[in-house]
Amino acid sequence: MKNFISVDPGTRTTGWAIFKEKNLFLFGKISSNKGNWLENTNHIVRCLDSIYNEHFTFGLKVLYLEFPEYWAGEQGWAARESGSIQKLSFLCGRIYERFLEYMKVQLITPSKWKGQLPKEVVQKRLKTIFSSIEKEEDHNVLDAIGVGYYCGVKGDKD
Repeated sequence: MKNFISVDPGTRTTGWAIFKEKNLFLFGKISSNKGNWLENTNHIVRCLDSIYNEHFTFGLKVLYLEFPEYWAGEQGWAARESGSIQKLSFLCGRIYERFLEYMKVQLITPSKWKGQLPKEVVQKRLKTIFSSIEKEEDHNVLDAIGVGYYCGVKGDKD
């Protein structure tokens, strides 16, 4: 797909990127601290809907959505015990359901798009590929760009 949006969801900060003709066009983040995760989720979905409505004339055909996966070890155990994976999965479901009416929604896990590479290595590579993100520090935004690059640009054979 030539024009698409990619999203790295988070219940407090969600990164997004729009690619036009397979080139990074626009990116940003949605921050939400509305008091509870359900209100944050609603806010994030509304903001993504606004972003889509503002840029739908580009003919956005696909949404690449990072979907959580369970990690082994202490971090995975802590995420499971805190309920953060369930909350993130709920947010992904809300985004999926909302955008399915407009476009194809493709779920992608972190290990599928970046393999076993450490986050810092992936971010450094992305900053080399896209000079416009050289100063970007938010990992959610960088992951959204990475999801779009690896799925929609590099992975698309159109």
